[in-house]
Amino acid sequence: MNFNAEPKIIQDILSLEREYVVPRYQREYSWEEEEQIQEFWEDINEQIDYECTPFKAKEYFIGSLVLIKDTDSKYYIIDGQQRITTITIFLSALVNIGDELAKTAQNGKEYEKFSNTCYRYIEGKDTNDDPFFKLKSENNSEFLPNEIQFRKKNKASKNSIDLSPLENKRLNKAYNFFYNKIKDEIVNGNGKNDPLGFLQVLREQLKLCETIYITVDNKKDSQKIFQTLNAKGKNLEYIDLIKNELFSVLDSTHPSDFAKESWISIKENIQSIKNETLTYFFYQYWNAKYKRASESDIYGSFLDEVECSEEKYNEFLLDLLNSSQQYLKIALPNKEDWKNLEHKEIYESLKKLEVFNIKIARPLILVLLQLWKNKRISLKNLKDILNKISIFHFIHSGITSSPKSGLERSYATYARRIYKCTGDNKEIVTIIRELEAKLKEKLKLIPESLVLDKFTKLSFLKDKETINLIFMHLEMFVYRNTGELSINNMSLEHITPQSQIKGSAKKAWEHRIGNLIPLGPEINSKCDSKSFKAKLKLFEESELEIVRDFVSKYRNSAGWDQKSSEKRAKELASQFYNSIITAFGMK
Repeated sequence: MNFNAEPKIIQDILSLEREYVVPRYQREYSWEEEEQIQEFWEDINEQIDYECTPFKAKEYFIGSLVLIKDTDSKYYIIDGQQRITTITIFLSALVNIGDELAKTAQNGKEYEKFSNTCYRYIEGKDTNDDPFFKLKSENNSEFLPNEIQFRKKNKASKNSIDLSPLENKRLNKAYNFFYNKIKDEIVNGNGKNDPLGFLQVLREQLKLCETIYITVDNKKDSQKIFQTLNAKGKNLEYIDLIKNELFSVLDSTHPSDFAKESWISIKENIQSIKNETLTYFFYQYWNAKYKRASESDIYGSFLDEVECSEEKYNEFLLDLLNSSQQYLKIALPNKEDWKNLEHKEIYESLKKLEVFNIKIARPLILVLLQLWKNKRISLKNLKDILNKISIFHFIHSGITSSPKSGLERSYATYARRIYKCTGDNKEIVTIIRELEAKLKEKLKLIPESLVLDKFTKLSFLKDKETINLIFMHLEMFVYRNTGELSINNMSLEHITPQSQIKGSAKKAWEHRIGNLIPLGPEINSKCDSKSFKAKLKLFEESELEIVRDFVSKYRNSAGWDQKSSEKRAKELASQFYNSIITAFGMK
C-alpha cells in the first residue's frame, strides 16, 4: 500500500484550494457538547498564553488525519473528520462574531478583516473562481453548508432550522457552544480588555493545531485503512463498522444511492423514538434474527453470518430497513397503524408495553409481526402471545414495580428460534406455547396479595397512565365492549371531586383508583364539580360498559365517600386479577 505521512498544521491544510470530503460510509458528526466539544475548547484555551501582550498561541497536536486522494483538489477524509468538522464550526463562530462586532466597534474594519481571514479556511475558490466549501459531507448535504459554513449575520438567533436529525442537533449545539463561549469571554473573561486580540489568538491557535497528515493514492484501500484504524472499536461503534462494510460493497450511486437512502431512512425511523439509538436497535435486531452476540462481538459476527456479496448485502439492508419501520410501530404504537377492529388488541398490547417502557420484548415482537405478515402464524396466536407478554409486564412493572424480570435473554432466544424455524407452522406455535408457559410460571411467583394491595393504592397523581390502561383492559377483557375505547380518547373523572372532600381525609383517598372513572372527554367536561347524583345522570350517557355497570350498581346510593371508594377499588382489583389469571389459564 502506497502512502505518504508528514506533519502539518491546520493552516497548511485549510489554506489550500482543496475540498475535503467526508465519504458516505463514514459515521455522522458525533461529538457531544458536554464531552468532546467542552474538552476541545479547554484544550485550545490551555495552549494560549493570556499573560503576555499580545496573546500568544503555540503548536498543539490533535492526532492524525488520514485521507484518500481522489484528485489534486479533492481528498476523502478516512480518519479525523470529527476534528476537522469541529475546527470548521469553531471558525464559523469566529467569522460571525467578527461580522457582528464589525458593525458596532470603532475599529469595525479590523473586525471585518479578521472575519475575512477566518472565512478563507471555510470557503475556497475553484479554477473558475466559483466558491466551494473546503469541508463537505456526503451524509449532510444541507445543514452543514447552509447553517454552519455559509457566512450569515445573526446566525445564533435563527430558530427556524431543522434540528430533527440527530447530526443536525449536534452540529447546531457545537456551533452555539463556541459562539456563546467566545461571546462570554469577550464580556467577562480573557477577551474583556482586548476583544479583537482575543479573537485573533483563537484563530491563530486553531491554525497551529498539528496533525500527522497521511495520504493514500489508492481509493480502494480506504476501506482497509478505515477498518484497521477502528477494528478494535476504540473510535467507532460496531454500527459504524457495519455501515462501512455495507457501503464498501453497495457502492453504486446510479440511478440512485440505495445504500445511502436506506441508511438515512433507518436512522430517521429509530431517531423518531425517544431515548433510542441506532446502536441499540441494531443490537436487538441482530440478537433477534442471527446469533447471540455481545456488543463487542457483533461486527465480527456480522462478517461471519452475512455473506459478503452485493446480493446478500442488499437483502440484509432491505430487511434492516423494513425491520426499522416495524420497530418504530412497536416502540411508538399508533392507532392509525392498527385501524382494523380485529387488530385493536395488538395496538392495546403494544401501548401497554410502551407506557411501561418495556424494551426487552421488542426483538421477539419484531419477529412475530414479520411472521404474521408472512402468514406463518395466525392473527389469533399473535394477539394471544402479545396479550400475555403485555399483561405479564403490566403486572410486573406497572402494578407491583418489581425489579428486572430476567426475560431479556429469553425473549431474544425465543425470537431466534422462531425466526429460524424451517418446518411447518406448528413448530412456531409450539415455541410460542413454551414461552407462554414460562411467563405463566413467572407470574405465579408474584403474590396475589401484593398485586391487590398495590392496585388499590394506585393514584391519579403518579399512576395516571397505569389507571387508564387498567380501565381500558377491563372494558376490553371483562366487560367485552367492542367499541373504540382507547387511552387516546379517554379521560379520568373524580367521582367525588376535591372541593367536596373535607378535612384530612382529602389526602387519603381523593386520587385513588376507587374514586376514578373513565369517560369520554365530552361527558367529562360536563361533570365539573357536580354532586354525585348529578354526575350519575351524566354517566348514563356513556357507552362504556364499565361506566354503565357503575351506574347500575350505585344508582340508588345516597352519595359517595371514602368507604365506597375503597370498596370499589377492591372490586376493581379483583376483576382485574381474575381477568389476568383467566388469560393465563390459571383459574
